[in-house]
Amino acid sequence: MSNQYDVIVIGAGIGGLSTGLHLLDKGYKTLILEAHTLPGGLCTSFERKGYTIDTSIHWLVGCIEGGVVWHTLNRFNLLPEVKLRRLEQLATIRTPEHEVTIGDDVGEYERFLCRLFPSDERELVRFFKRAKSLPRMIEPSPEDRKRHPFKSLGSLFSYWPLIMLAFQFGKLSYDSYLKRFKEKPRIKPYLSVFTDDSSVLINFYLFSWLHQQDLYTPQVNSLGFSRAFESRFKAMGGEIRYNARVSKILVNDGKVKGVSLANGEEIYGKAVVSNADGYQTLFQLLGKEFVPPSLVHLYETAPLFGSMLMVSLGVNQVLTEKDMPARMLSEWVTPETTGVKLTDLEKAPVTYKLESLYNQAVAPPGKSLLLFEAMADFNEWKTLRPDSTRYKEAKQLAGEIALRRTETCFPQLKGKLEVIDVATPVTFERYTCNREGSIQGWRPTPEMIRHMNLPWKPTYLPNLFMVGQWVSVGGGIPPSVMGGEKVAGLVARYLK
Repeated sequence: MSNQYDVIVIGAGIGGLSTGLHLLDKGYKTLILEAHTLPGGLCTSFERKGYTIDTSIHWLVGCIEGGVVWHTLNRFNLLPEVKLRRLEQLATIRTPEHEVTIGDDVGEYERFLCRLFPSDERELVRFFKRAKSLPRMIEPSPEDRKRHPFKSLGSLFSYWPLIMLAFQFGKLSYDSYLKRFKEKPRIKPYLSVFTDDSSVLINFYLFSWLHQQDLYTPQVNSLGFSRAFESRFKAMGGEIRYNARVSKILVNDGKVKGVSLANGEEIYGKAVVSNADGYQTLFQLLGKEFVPPSLVHLYETAPLFGSMLMVSLGVNQVLTEKDMPARMLSEWVTPETTGVKLTDLEKAPVTYKLESLYNQAVAPPGKSLLLFEAMADFNEWKTLRPDSTRYKEAKQLAGEIALRRTETCFPQLKGKLEVIDVATPVTFERYTCNREGSIQGWRPTPEMIRHMNLPWKPTYLPNLFMVGQWVSVGGGIPPSVMGGEKVAGLVARYLK
């Protein structure tokens, strides 16, 4: 195995794998180094007593033909492998008052809310009109941009409604926007995305994706999705090394020259792309002296997207679309914010996801896999972790609350539990190295959403690049896939 490459990629998450594919496509000798034994980072799965538990992909955007994710999947012939299925029903919202399912007929959902909240009809109509005006996540391929430059110009003009909305509402959080409604507390769950301090633009975009019928789910688990990228990367001649934890990014004469591994081995490259945790990359693998003060300040002060408590339930019962008609069920015991502590779990908003309905292979025949998810406090679990007895007791309590709430929501499951697995924020940090177990990088607050993308070249070093959720505010799979193409182009420009 060579120790000299054109490009070294740190991390085999989706951003790193996408970058690797695009670099190989441009003819560069590329090595991906991964600290774990599996690809995917957060986009992975694991086994428990015959059940396959998924940690990541539950819906994707940008997958319609010509979409920003579709381009990469199509270019590298990954569409047959990831088996995308369009979601006609995204979520069921259950509150103490009502239960309603949000489908791709956004007009029907709008009419339902107008009937439910007649005093807010005018503001609801405005909300959905704005959401429907947003452009589709379609972008010409690099080849199309060269052959048909006017197509790129047309694509640029299509983003005018987004620019106008950003100008009008870019400084508003969801909680601030809700002040426009007379029935603010009651209406909150029905338009909610992420957290109260998230930019309201995110809320507009969710309903825009529904309206455009651009919500998909893979019919393979998250590890299978990552494996598709990995297999294609290897087939094109790329190299991946697992159990290869990078301990240092090597610098000489103002440029990166390679990396050093935890075992002391040094590997050299003309450029390095990090798909690892941003804080770890800049301040542990590298050093603050290479980072502009403005970026240092951002990393020290900007809010992180929180972590979560994920309880996986394997049950000896077949659940169907009659039990959960949408991809997710969002349950609100009360519309009031109840916090993210373990003591809040009885009343906190939670999400259920019936994984076996979209990929039957995740559960044995005649059985089902259901996920129970809630936002959680990393610091609380980090404090518990050193005392193994207290940590196990806390996990057991979380599992008991999750099971109790699940059996209340789905009474047909009482007495049918076979497997229960509790993943805490500390679990996510341990296996992904993401700071504080963050599941999507930066929290998309109004202040952060104005950044949209942090620098792809974040330091004073000309040949160090970053990709993934620590570059794209809001995180998730689509920005990571798109970022791979973008960063590969920047690396190619540097190497030439």
